[in-house]
Amino acid sequence: MRKINILKNPFCHVRIAHGINICRAILLGLGLLFCSVIDAGELAEDIYTEDEGWHLGVAIGYGTVTNPLYNKRNIPLYLVPKVEYFNGDFAWTNTQLSWTPIQSAWGNLALISQFNEDGLYFFDNRYNAGMLLPLARPPQSPNTGGVVPVDTSVRRGDISQIADRKLSYMAGASWTLNLESWHFSFLAVTDVTGVHEGFEAFGRGEYLLQWGSHQFALGGELQYQNDQLVDYYYGTRLQDRIKGFSRYETDYSLNSALKLRYQYHWTDSLRLISDFRYQWLGSSISDSPLVEDKAVVSAFIGVAWGF
Repeated sequence: MRKINILKNPFCHVRIAHGINICRAILLGLGLLFCSVIDAGELAEDIYTEDEGWHLGVAIGYGTVTNPLYNKRNIPLYLVPKVEYFNGDFAWTNTQLSWTPIQSAWGNLALISQFNEDGLYFFDNRYNAGMLLPLARPPQSPNTGGVVPVDTSVRRGDISQIADRKLSYMAGASWTLNLESWHFSFLAVTDVTGVHEGFEAFGRGEYLLQWGSHQFALGGELQYQNDQLVDYYYGTRLQDRIKGFSRYETDYSLNSALKLRYQYHWTDSLRLISDFRYQWLGSSISDSPLVEDKAVVSAFIGVAWGF
């Protein structure tokens, strides 16, 4: 077998929540492998050497991802599968495809396709009908002097009845650079499914500390999402307003995140993993009437095994 260098993201969270068809939930979880908001494995993003062929693995433990939407349900994490295949410069990891034609001392350049994460927040709420009660619209002040007052209030209704937000698949390029204990990466992708035709980019840095079988990592991330992507998911449409949500038009968003990771290796194939990620949402997203929280927190701890 020939050794190849690839961009590693070792595990993907499968999230099975109450009320969701299990097959769709599994597919959905696999699709989130490279989504920055929910993938604890992304904290371990680095270049590593791997054999060509198939590689399977699983992590079992407990974790959660908070859902920032109004009247949301947080997403439990119990099972974290890994399905990978490598052949030359090509790699398939769960639902991410990548081709790395350039590998040099100045970094690796890869072409990558992956799912966008934002549609995942809305998925659970499509199955919450009957559990979420629309809020009464606040009384409006009477018109005076023939002038219609401008309504600046934030109104919320039944989020399970808003217009459908679809998952989108993104494609673009990534650049990674490893300098001993420092790891840097930049990723830029655009929608190739015609869902919103939006664009997003990520800049990431991570410092890795190894001590025997212990591995610690501290990282940061800056994410840019353009107005087309943000407006598709977090702007309000006519159907949303009919269901009680106030009018809202978005702009681009800048989101930032802090990442922490610890791993303990018992053997080459068995280890303890723990990941924590705190993401601050940009105001264009957090000010939306569809959104309740200003941050997203994801955490996971468990035992991982791979072969």
